[in-house]
Amino acid sequence: GGSVAYNEKQCIADAEKAIKDGFDGFKMRCGFQAFEKDISRVKEVFNFIESNKTKNNFRLMIDFIQGTIYPKLNHEKLKEYLKFFRNFDIFWFEESLDPDNVVLYENFDKELISNFSLGESFTSFNEYFAYRNIVNIFQIDVTHLGGFVEAAKVLNYFSKKDNNKLFTSHVWGSKLSLLLNLAIFKACNLIEWFEVPLLSFELNNHLFQ
Repeated sequence: GGSVAYNEKQCIADAEKAIKDGFDGFKMRCGFQAFEKDISRVKEVFNFIESNKTKNNFRLMIDFIQGTIYPKLNHEKLKEYLKFFRNFDIFWFEESLDPDNVVLYENFDKELISNFSLGESFTSFNEYFAYRNIVNIFQIDVTHLGGFVEAAKVLNYFSKKDNNKLFTSHVWGSKLSLLLNLAIFKACNLIEWFEVPLLSFELNNHLFQ
C-alpha cells in the first residue's frame, strides 16, 4: 500500500488496514511528490502508527522506487530526505538510488546506507554479488529473478557468508507471484520478511476462480 501518488489520508487508510489485518509492518512510497509533501505524508503515517499499532515491533518502511520513477534522486536530495526521516524510526529505505548504478551506492555516505534495501529489480546472481559489500538488506523475487534455480544460487551464496544479510521477499503482481515467492520464503530461513500487496490486481480474475 501507500502508493507514491497517495495523500496523507489515503496512506493512513492503508496503514490502518495493515494494522487491523495483523501485519508486522507497513511500506509506503516516496520520491514522486514534492519534497515537503513527502515529509508530511511520512510524518502523518508515522504518528498514526505510533498511536494505533497493536504490536510494539510494528515497522515502517519507505520505498523510493528509484528503479521506476523519473527524474531520479541525486545524493544531495536523498540526504535531505534521510535527515528529516531520522525522527520516524524507518526500518529500511528501499531503492533509494538508481538500482542499476552501483557506483551511486559505492560513493554514498556509508553511515547512511546501513538500512538501505535493494534487489526487487535484479535479474541474476551477479547483481546481488555486485552489492554484497554495500547493502545489508536484500529483496528477492523469484518471478523477476528468473526462477527457483537462480534464486537458490543467490540464497545459497549468502547463507555461507558470515555477513548478517537480511532478505525480504518482494511480491508484486498476481497471486501466482505471491504463491511462488511464498514457496521459497517458507523453504529458506534467510528470508525474514514477506511482502503482501494490499491491492487486488485485475490479472487475478483471469488466473483464479
